[in-house]
Amino acid sequence: MTAPRPLILGHSHAGSLFDAADEARLDSEHLSFWLVRGAFHDEADRVVIGAPLLEAIERASMIVSAVGGGACRVLALLGVVRPFDFVAPDEASRPVVDDVEFVPFAAVREAVMSQERVALAILRAIAERTRVPVVHVLPPRPTRRWDGAEALALTRLTASLLGISATPEHDSPQTHARTLKLWQVMVDVHRDHCAALGVPVASPPGSAFDAEGFLLDAFARDPMHGNARYGRAVLAGLGLVAAEEAPLA
Repeated sequence: MTAPRPLILGHSHAGSLFDAADEARLDSEHLSFWLVRGAFHDEADRVVIGAPLLEAIERASMIVSAVGGGACRVLALLGVVRPFDFVAPDEASRPVVDDVEFVPFAAVREAVMSQERVALAILRAIAERTRVPVVHVLPPRPTRRWDGAEALALTRLTASLLGISATPEHDSPQTHARTLKLWQVMVDVHRDHCAALGVPVASPPGSAFDAEGFLLDAFARDPMHGNARYGRAVLAGLGLVAAEEAPLA
């Protein structure tokens, strides 16, 4: 039986999958929405697939999606300017914290959905267009640490896009905790969207995270993105590459 030749596509989170596929010499095609112009067009109420993406879809025997995934960081940084918190449905009641605005969970989820709207519309358009298997890779969790040149550069870039100034407060336990909570809301939105489309979701094994749920440094390229090791864990879970060998004791 011939192995599928996957099309791996998406935004920045697809980078870890591209790197892992290259290292493993996986026969696959890669399409980054940041590098390929005209892959899709956002027409307000819908997303239209462009020629480069359409042609790649038609060549593929399997599609691995890594679309979206930036909402948690964007909203977490906004929380530095206007501190807020929220209580998720699975959380117990929390004490009110001074100088923090509590936002209804429904409003937080709506904000996440708004940030992820185009990415999830792309996934819908792909799933409705193709008959080959489609799997969606959930965005990686954020890391606990934000030090280092890459982390600072990412924070400043994101802050500049939001029109705010990067300050030391962006690298704080409060910001990290807020980002992780928002990540959970974001992946729940992704899961619900995929369930409605009949698209299965994939994530790496729990060994990539610490006890509190943050991405371990060994699997991180920067505070919000996985590295090739992370990507390999995902692709191995899909049966596309061999799993990483366990280190010798």
